[in-house]
Amino acid sequence: MRWPTQSLLLSSLAAVISLSSCSRTGQPEVHVDGRPYSGVTLNVGIEAAPVDIALRNRLPRIREELGVEIQIVPLEYGTLFEKILTDFITGTGSFDIVVYFPRYNGDYIGAGFLRSLDEYVQEYPLDYLDILPAFRKLYSEWDGRIYALPYDGDYFLLYYRKDLFGHPEERSDFKQRYGYDLGPPDTWDEWLDIAEFFTRKPGETLAGEVLTDNFYGISEYWGRARAYAWFLNRFGSYSGLFFDENMEPRINSPGAVAALEHCVQSFRYNTPGPLGHTWWNVREDLLFGKVAMIFGWPDVGKAAHEPTQSKVVGKVGFAPSPGVRDPDTGAIRRATALVSGRVMAVSQSCQNPEAAYQVIRLMSSQDVSMTNISEANSHCDPFRLHHLDHPELWKVRFDGLEEYLSASRAALDVGFPELTIPGAEEYHDVLSRHVQEALQRSISPQQALDGVATEWRAITRRRGLEAQRRAWKSQLSAMQQLNLVPSD
Repeated sequence: MRWPTQSLLLSSLAAVISLSSCSRTGQPEVHVDGRPYSGVTLNVGIEAAPVDIALRNRLPRIREELGVEIQIVPLEYGTLFEKILTDFITGTGSFDIVVYFPRYNGDYIGAGFLRSLDEYVQEYPLDYLDILPAFRKLYSEWDGRIYALPYDGDYFLLYYRKDLFGHPEERSDFKQRYGYDLGPPDTWDEWLDIAEFFTRKPGETLAGEVLTDNFYGISEYWGRARAYAWFLNRFGSYSGLFFDENMEPRINSPGAVAALEHCVQSFRYNTPGPLGHTWWNVREDLLFGKVAMIFGWPDVGKAAHEPTQSKVVGKVGFAPSPGVRDPDTGAIRRATALVSGRVMAVSQSCQNPEAAYQVIRLMSSQDVSMTNISEANSHCDPFRLHHLDHPELWKVRFDGLEEYLSASRAALDVGFPELTIPGAEEYHDVLSRHVQEALQRSISPQQALDGVATEWRAITRRRGLEAQRRAWKSQLSAMQQLNLVPSD
């Protein structure tokens, strides 16, 4: 993928349409047919199925309540970033609304391609404070202004085979071998113990039955696209920080190296071919009963209890991701990776920005989003307190739903974000590449992360140190406000 230069991004700003002001009466003007935006058609750029399913399912309601016709422009995962950015830079105006990963905020919002929603939020409220703080501060806002609303709230949870963890023989053997009770791991050291313990070969016994196939402790997504994310889930708990306040990389700090060393140790207990894994491989390894535990996105929690998708219905438990125990206090520091997720925003080129805002307001509202995140096939996940507090409203009900929501709340209390500064996609890709090199043991974790730091400095210089420093300080400030990193 080619990365737009800083000068190209800056030169495009001259063509950006400024936000005009107008007076309002507090309610949208009602059209003769009773729908306020009849006759308006909006083009929505969004990743193709399954991501666009929730939007497609709500098209009748959007049409009925608002009068808006939606033209969905499906985009492929691998080219969505560049296609939307190219459209913005060239001023083509193909999209009125875009649904995208928040890690693109720096390239989309920071360059002025999206409209601030502040005036619309003030005039037409949307229970904004019900949106979980991490998704508000880290992914919906930029420099203190609201530019986007959540569509899908992604975060990592631990999923484990509670039938195996609760089996008397397994519990006894584990206690004898490791000296503590078997349970969902509280620390990354315990994660390694459990991964090692459950890695078995054909002919060995698992929960009283002789295995005919290999059984694995874990499955992780070490493919190039998301290797950085599985590293980040450790990185935050090892007190990781991307940069210092002056934009000097801290990605090769002792804590970061310890996190990558853990990844290398964990790698040996994976199902085969983890460097080529996608999320679908990891998901299926759990759902098809091939592994003892994984961590990953919330959609698998719903799928695990769906008989058409899962062979382990009723056998999967939920917990927050492990952390690192402080040797002095005994406290466990956890930091759950907030990787991916999707937000909705209004393009500067949109000729009907109020109607566009009303569409994303409806999609993000308590009742519509509750339906979206609780349907089995929507692939949208919780992002509101309302979603966590009301299991009785979920469309998909399963044994363990309350446990799932409790684990989600604990995970989101310590959500650790991706980079959202300009060029985040490029920084992340460099990190993934070097993480893969360390996993293959072609270089050491220290060498890998030193290489990341060197390339990150080059990216920062090319994009402009001062501009990158300002963007990072804004993200760092939000992380400090949420107590995810210490305030100096």
